[in-house]
Amino acid sequence: MFDPRAGFLALLLTASLALHAASANAPSNQEKGAATPSAGSGDYSGTDAEGNYQKALDAAIKAALEGVSHAGGKVISDAMVSWQVVSVCGTQGGIMGKRDVTVTVHVKS
Repeated sequence: MFDPRAGFLALLLTASLALHAASANAPSNQEKGAATPSAGSGDYSGTDAEGNYQKALDAAIKAALEGVSHAGGKVISDAMVSWQVVSVCGTQGGIMGKRDVTVTVHVKS
């Protein structure tokens, strides 16, 4: 029997991989002559043990906001991040019926 959630996750994974492949061909900030990425930029991940993509994405963005708001030893109370999904992965099955999903976002400087 087809599980619609599995189809949804497969669709999200395909879209994320397509976006990642497209961004991999774009010139990097260094190639454009941009400044070195600021503190707090980088990759942040979030995982949901029940396979909920939105909860995993929310957790990744929350981790990014916390990373940026505490970057450089300063606390920024109104931090804002620009992010892009760079990967979606998960595990499903097994005797325990595992179905976790992990979303990784890249924070742009």
